[in-house]
Amino acid sequence: MSRAADVRRAPRPGAASRRRMLSLLIMAALALGSGLVLAQPDAPRALVVLAGAILAFGLPGIAMTRAMFPGPGMGRAERATLILGMQFALVVLSGFVLHLLRPGLSAASWGAILTDITLFACVLAWLRGRTHAAVEHATGPTGSADPSGAADPSGAAVRPPNAGWLATISGLPTRQLAMLIGAVMLAVSALAVARAGVAWQPQPPWTALAIEPADGGRSIAVGVTNAEGEPETYRLVATIDGEPLATVAALPVASGASVLETIPLPAAGAFLRQADVSLWRSSDAPDAAPYRSVRLSLRGVPGP
Repeated sequence: MSRAADVRRAPRPGAASRRRMLSLLIMAALALGSGLVLAQPDAPRALVVLAGAILAFGLPGIAMTRAMFPGPGMGRAERATLILGMQFALVVLSGFVLHLLRPGLSAASWGAILTDITLFACVLAWLRGRTHAAVEHATGPTGSADPSGAADPSGAAVRPPNAGWLATISGLPTRQLAMLIGAVMLAVSALAVARAGVAWQPQPPWTALAIEPADGGRSIAVGVTNAEGEPETYRLVATIDGEPLATVAALPVASGASVLETIPLPAAGAFLRQADVSLWRSSDAPDAAPYRSVRLSLRGVPGP
């Protein structure tokens, strides 16, 4: 009688296939809708955030995992781990690819590439799911439990409910253990690609010019930092209340280095004074506007 009840409760051969097909259609529709929302520059911000979250936090990873492993022979923990690793890897690799292409990184380009990945994975998962369903229909359901209850349906050895995580991992079947290792490797590879992408980002050249009072207000300290990507020689001109104070015709600074110039100020009463410093590169024309300029207001200090 128990066997008859089990037979009545067993799903029809095509029921699982139809559920898988419906879930793939839903994922494809969500991906397509999210991509279209991100492609609209005037879309409501809340809708853009929702569409971005759908594509960035799971949908491509779920679809690609379904495409790679269409069958049910995977535990929930292993599948969740693989989905997270796959999603992380796909998002990082997509960003790296977009950075190298002409469209660059934008909400529309992110939406387009993640939508394409999801749609491709859904089609692949559907094709592989049909093949898996045909094999299952021909050979019968696999992985059914032993009537004696001596084995787990996945083929793994039965473990005590309170077994530690190490014992749980060591008892996994070879296939599940390989998938778990693959998910971890995907996550590590994605992190490595992300760090490499940041390191390879082209940095625009720049020079920093700073000014601050020194020696109790009797002088000013002017700092120059060269991040132009090559050694540079600067011309520095300082004035105090519009009057010439100091000129450095050639100030060499190595690439990635900083120099500090201290310029004494003439004695004055305790009224407010204004120091201005302008900086030119060696490649700037003599009559060009200053490449960098700073201004400092300070109280006058009488001389000794």
